[in-house]
Amino acid sequence: MAVKANNAFSKIVKLGVFDKVPNGAVFTLLHTVANSDDNGIAKMTITRLAEITGRTRKTTGSDIKSLETINYNGEPLLKRVIALVDGKQREIIKVNDIFLTDISIGESKTVNVEVFIEEINQNKLTAKDIAKLFARLYQEEFSISYVINWSRDIAVIKKGLIGKFSDDELAEIIEVSIKDYSKLWAKREYPRPSITMLSNWLAKRAAEVVAQRRKEVATIKQHNVQRDKAQRATSDKLKRLFGE
Repeated sequence: MAVKANNAFSKIVKLGVFDKVPNGAVFTLLHTVANSDDNGIAKMTITRLAEITGRTRKTTGSDIKSLETINYNGEPLLKRVIALVDGKQREIIKVNDIFLTDISIGESKTVNVEVFIEEINQNKLTAKDIAKLFARLYQEEFSISYVINWSRDIAVIKKGLIGKFSDDELAEIIEVSIKDYSKLWAKREYPRPSITMLSNWLAKRAAEVVAQRRKEVATIKQHNVQRDKAQRATSDKLKRLFGE
């Protein structure tokens, strides 16, 4: 039980949602996860959860309402559902599926663009390097080989991309332009991106996404000191509550 609670705490920190969780509600969340089964179901009433956490039933109910408004992957951290328990319809609590897996948060299964830059062992990305990276990420995302038209594609890359962005920006822009294309820019007549599209307009759109995400990362880093302090305090309290 203590292991599940500590794992859950580590995940909400790594997911960047810890700062969104009200101070007291974090214990309600962790106790719920600790008492959930392999399907993420905690078969307990709010009254019982309040008894376990040492908080009032009203406060526990408020905690749950708050946690139901904090989403990850489109689902709340926990939610109340009606289910058949011991032959009766009862309100139980379902925790987010992220708490049911031990996979490493943030572990990438895609081409590492930084490693790619190191692999080419050059100080500057060339048009050929950019075309190769685009083709590799394209094949990975769509499971289709991208046929590079070397004469045309190199020309449009030099005209539309070289000198417009730094190497690390270009690498991220290419990754975003491919991996986020389907949900952000795809149209029926243009279901997948191309190097020509990237060089003409897509890079600018992807650069806006990259800039926004970098801003979000910077904001999270600004809270690192406060988060780490809160994490240590919460971990100490968890040890007292659940034991070593």
